[in-house]
Amino acid sequence: MRIIATAAAGMEAIVAMELRALGHTEVTVRPGKVEVEGDWAELARLNLWLRSADRVKLAVGSFPATSFEALFQGTAALPWAEILTLDAAFPVVGRSARSILHSVPDCQAIVKKAVVEAMKRRHKGVDWFSEDGPLYRIEVAVHDDVAELTVDASGDGLHKRGYRRLVSEAPLRETLAAGILILARWRMTEEVLVDPFCGSGTFAIEAAMIARRQAPGLRRRFAAMQWPQIGLPVWRRLQLEAEEQLDKRAQPDIRALDLSPNLVDLARRNAAAAGVEAFIRFQAADARRWSPDAPRGLLVGNPPYGQRLGDKRAAAELARALGERHRAAGEGWRAFWLSALPDWETCYGRTADRRRKLYNAGIAAQLYQYRGG
Repeated sequence: MRIIATAAAGMEAIVAMELRALGHTEVTVRPGKVEVEGDWAELARLNLWLRSADRVKLAVGSFPATSFEALFQGTAALPWAEILTLDAAFPVVGRSARSILHSVPDCQAIVKKAVVEAMKRRHKGVDWFSEDGPLYRIEVAVHDDVAELTVDASGDGLHKRGYRRLVSEAPLRETLAAGILILARWRMTEEVLVDPFCGSGTFAIEAAMIARRQAPGLRRRFAAMQWPQIGLPVWRRLQLEAEEQLDKRAQPDIRALDLSPNLVDLARRNAAAAGVEAFIRFQAADARRWSPDAPRGLLVGNPPYGQRLGDKRAAAELARALGERHRAAGEGWRAFWLSALPDWETCYGRTADRRRKLYNAGIAAQLYQYRGG
């Protein structure tokens, strides 16, 4: 089967890195998604283990669709009866871009009707489907007059790990934080990791999970857990294997700081829910006065940049202070800052060694990557 791991803009290469690390040698990267091949069990495994992907989907088929009739016939020809159970709930969602078929509600209705007709052909004499069984959410995406049909195996997005029951005012998505850490190639046995703006604790918690080799989906449920093609015994086996891979000897040095004691307490509670509180040191502290107590480390964070929190002048002053602190830390310290501040590098006092455009809750930002201070 073809399996699709969807990715936020700018994250595709990071998701591809993860898939290769999970053993996939044939990886196809496309805008907004990464494709691999695998069986039903692999569909489950990727849900458990992918840290930076948005969702895992089963690819059903794609075909040219320049008319509603073509969309209907192409959809009806796909093997729905091999995927959906007789009592499956199969709502249809859709999107369209740069295509003749621009009406998403019409596309959804036609796909729904075509799937019903395909199911009727297989199940002779059945005219009505109860849809009170396992959930198979179908998505029709029409781009450049080509329709692609997928089924969502994740349910809730993969960023919903299950540990962040409480959030700060402007939380960073778990998948984005994990992706940045993967990109940073944090050397956990050599470097201290410091997030001076921990907020809900996302960077620190994701770092601890990476250090412990803790599967990010271990503490949550997925839509495909209801699918008989996989079955609960397979899910349980994969969960047990993930538990056996936990590195109980890991001793990462992770610091979660924030100016607000309330946010530090919030981050601590989220870390406890994730099972990693013991691996993180929490402290109420001002990032502008931070100084290292180790020769090597990684500064990582999402400083306020004056769009949703604070104002631009304060954000610029904070960037200036961070640049001074980083330079004072010495050559052993690297930094990865996610910011939408337009003149970040000017304020920071240094041009980034690399930049990557990413999106944080719909806000276009840059990931500024710095080698040693």
